[in-house]
Parts: sequence; C-alpha cells; structure tokens
Amino acid sequence: MCYPLLVTAMKNPKNGEYNADWHRLYEVIRRSGMSTNAFAYHIGLPRAENLYQIKKGNHGISKQLAQTINRIYPEFSVAWLLSGEKIQYSDTTNLLRIGNTTIRKIPVFVQFDDLATPVYHSYLSEDILNGATIAVINKDESLAPKIPVGTIVLLKPGGERIVYGEIYLIALPDYAMIRKIRSTPHPDEFRLEAIDRDNYDDIIINRSKIKEIFAVEKLIGFP
Repeated sequence: MCYPLLVTAMKNPKNGEYNADWHRLYEVIRRSGMSTNAFAYHIGLPRAENLYQIKKGNHGISKQLAQTINRIYPEFSVAWLLSGEKIQYSDTTNLLRIGNTTIRKIPVFVQFDDLATPVYHSYLSEDILNGATIAVINKDESLAPKIPVGTIVLLKPGGERIVYGEIYLIALPDYAMIRKIRSTPHPDEFRLEAIDRDNYDDIIINRSKIKEIFAVEKLIGFP
C-alpha cells in the first residue's frame, strides 16, 4: 500500500529543512487514523509534547519511543523508525507473532455506510481486539459524549444474541449507524436509541431490514 508524501508538512519549522524523523513518525500517525494527541495517548504517552518536539526538530525519535511504537504497530520496524531503513510490513499478512503476543490485521473504515472499502488496515494485539474483526472511525455526533467524533470503535460480530441496552453497529441496506438497541411491543422491530437523546430521535426499524450487526467491543483514541 502506498501513501502520497506531504513533503511540505515535514519541514523543520526552525530552518525549513526536511525533517526526516517527523516524516517517519507522521507516516505512523497517519496510518493509525488518529490525531497526534490521540496517538500519543494510544501508545501510552502521558502527553503529546514529546511528539511535537520531534515535529519542531528539537530532538529525534528515541530508541525507547521506536520500541514502544513497534510493539503496538509491528509493521513499522525499530530500524526504520530510527533511521529510515527498509520498512517491514505487509498488507497481505493477517497475523504476526511477537514473543507470546499475537498481532492481527483488521480493516478500518471511516464511514459507517461503506463497510466494503477500508481506508487502511491496523495491526492490534488479540488481547486488545478480544474478538473484534473490524474498526470504524466515528463521525457521528449523536454518539457524544460516550463516543466522541474521531474515536476508533472496535467491533465484533454480534447478531446472534442481542442484549437490549447495549451499543451495536447496525448495518442496513443503504447505511449503517451505531445505536443502543431497545425492544418494542412488536417482536419484529427494534428501537434504535442515540446516546445524545436530547438532539436525536429514536428510530424504529424492522429486524428483517438488518444486514449485519456488530457489537461495540472497545473504544480507542480517547481517554
């Protein structure tokens, strides 16, 4: 998979020279689908200041930071993060083994209504995934404050046993949405409830119109 390089964004703000360390770090952040702040939190940093210092050209990528990123995103080798040596990842590899940890590749989608074309793939440990098979980046303001816009939502197939009051992604023929599923007096219907009920109405749908249901397993990208 190839990505266009935004060379102008990789210049050192101090002297205008090309910032190779930030270029490589930015490539990882961009593939994660997160903001710089969210990425810092995701890899376990207490704040993003260290990453912004790299962007400013005040220091480079440390070995500790490279190892931290590599543990979470093993497709990016420590050698490449530190020096730009050959990047080691494969978009055809679904499973990786690192020590006793299994890393799985999952598709990440940017819109709920297009679950056919992922915008990229991410590698996450199976301990984190806990059965999740896909992820979507939330763009739906009706899910705030529980699921802020920009949150990566991990999803696993959940249509066999619906638990009323739990949050699911419901895929219909023309679009999909994340909602709480509630019962109605009619056994062939669901009531879909937004998180922000002050500004968004409930929706009644016939169960027969549902193509797929995914249970919300985990949120990443925000505290």
